[in-house]
Amino acid sequence: MQTDSAGNLLVNVAVGGGGGGANASVGATGATAPTSATEIGTIDGTGKLQGASATNPVPISAASLPLPTGAALDATLTGGTQKTKLVDSAGTNLATVKAASTAAVAADPAFVVVVSPNNSVAVTQPTGTNLHVVVDSAPTTAVTLPAGQAVELLDSGGTNKASISAAGAVKVDGSAVTQPVSIAATVSENVAQVGGSAVVSAAVGVQKVGVVGGAGTSLETTAGVLDENIKNVGNSAVVTAAAGIQKVGISDSTGTALNSVVKGTQAANALGVQDLKDSGRSYLSFSALAAAGVVAEALFSFSQNKQGVVTAGVSSYTITSGKTLRITSISISVRASAAAVPFSRCVLRHNPAGATIATSPIAYLVPEVFGISATIGVGGQISVPIPDGVEFFGNGTQTIGMSHLDQATTNILNVTVYGFEY
Repeated sequence: MQTDSAGNLLVNVAVGGGGGGANASVGATGATAPTSATEIGTIDGTGKLQGASATNPVPISAASLPLPTGAALDATLTGGTQKTKLVDSAGTNLATVKAASTAAVAADPAFVVVVSPNNSVAVTQPTGTNLHVVVDSAPTTAVTLPAGQAVELLDSGGTNKASISAAGAVKVDGSAVTQPVSIAATVSENVAQVGGSAVVSAAVGVQKVGVVGGAGTSLETTAGVLDENIKNVGNSAVVTAAAGIQKVGISDSTGTALNSVVKGTQAANALGVQDLKDSGRSYLSFSALAAAGVVAEALFSFSQNKQGVVTAGVSSYTITSGKTLRITSISISVRASAAAVPFSRCVLRHNPAGATIATSPIAYLVPEVFGISATIGVGGQISVPIPDGVEFFGNGTQTIGMSHLDQATTNILNVTVYGFEY
């Protein structure tokens, strides 16, 4: 059977009756219908015959038509005896359908599904498992995780997991200890303002900083004097001697208190003191024994004794650099070895810039020593104490020496110059 494009059954009836006779009621397709013809139609609800046409097609029931053997019927499809398979365009890969209790495996062929960007897909998080979210390299929409869910940071192997501190920082190692940060070069920061005010420099590269009190008054002014109330020193309460007067105690190295006492009262403990001249001092003496007199002024050739170290033939002594030489006494005696009245004049001389000679500046003139008669063995002597001393500081060039001028070369002299360096 064939139908036209509108679904009407096409019927072809041969011209002529049985036995090969002609039938005037039958005409060719497309020819003008005869005045008397046999038509195919339907009977309407009133029992009248209605001819088949484009507007009145003959209804065809599939149930009344013969079907090929094995054709699928509605009853067989719903009964489950007939199956429908979904394949790809090549007819090769079959889609897999499994029971709800069976998990999919990698080898299962699956539908390729494209979700429209205009639609969203709801994802339900199963209870007790982790939701794995994959975000592409350039997401346009932020991924929001459900409450209680988190994202783990793993290495490329999926083995090592990053840790987050309580403050929300990623730990760079497992120690949870602040790690050093290396900066390749010095960080140079130019601060232009502080609190909205322009920064002022005291000099190039030196920042000027002002200090103010709680009321905002600068501590550089009289009105802004810092008022500090010290309550404890070394965890001990501060004691005042009077209003506004701080009591201060002095103790020695062992912690023994050194207190002031009333005049005339013996103190239990005293503070040991030492003058600078008595600190680290070394004695120094210059002596001439049985020196012969001279009639042209010349320097003595002394025997020098410095803290036990003796040096002979010293006529000019260089004061130790950084030390001070204090001369405290001079002793001189003269004796005649011929029948003449003996006398001698001795002079302490000082040269601040080089060796002392017989004409160097006079530092101290010793009174002249003499005898009282022109008799062999007669003589005289003098000892001159100098309580405050005569001092010379040493810088490497300061020197001293002593010259003498006598009545005759037959005079015999004994001289000692004593002092110390400190």
